[in-house]
Amino acid sequence: MKHIYFVLLTAGFCFSAQAEYEVKPLTESQAREYKLDTGFYRKATQVQDILIATSAKVSDLAHQETAYQFDMLMRSMKPGIAERIRKKKVLCLLIGHDELTSQLPQFTTNKKGEELDFYNWRQRGFLSHIASRPTVVFAEEDVMEYEGGMQLESILVHEFGHVVHGAGFDEDLQKRLTATFENVKKTGIWNDGRAAQRYRR
Repeated sequence: MKHIYFVLLTAGFCFSAQAEYEVKPLTESQAREYKLDTGFYRKATQVQDILIATSAKVSDLAHQETAYQFDMLMRSMKPGIAERIRKKKVLCLLIGHDELTSQLPQFTTNKKGEELDFYNWRQRGFLSHIASRPTVVFAEEDVMEYEGGMQLESILVHEFGHVVHGAGFDEDLQKRLTATFENVKKTGIWNDGRAAQRYRR
């Protein structure tokens, strides 16, 4: 009996998660609002006023995991910061694990050969602004932790941190952050911190 109850509870949880983070075909209105090429972008999931858009190749599970992580991040922050982010209508472009950044219509390039290879390798996680809209780009293999993805760091969380800073901070928060950073540099408390150095993977 306990086993049956557990199975039913698990099934109910999975159904609830799927219903909450529903993957749907990209609508015409979404394509117009976010200026998305419907020849490439076919799937969409919306959570906390963040639109996750992908080609048909990206799995529904990757959509749902991305939506879940965004939702948890937004719920964990102060309401005022979260609301400022919602108002920006952030766009998330999720690259399929077998797709290249240069295949995304917004990030096509004339680069060729080794230069193109480096571009596609290096640009698999970043924050951009398209017509002033924060646009987060990262890859399916990092969200789903496939072999070959970034190790010991979530690109989703890292790049969304830039969204929190850029879209979520008001003038007062930015002044406090700047003052704190300058103070720790001056006092030598945090000279070996990541934010005080420049790293490349």
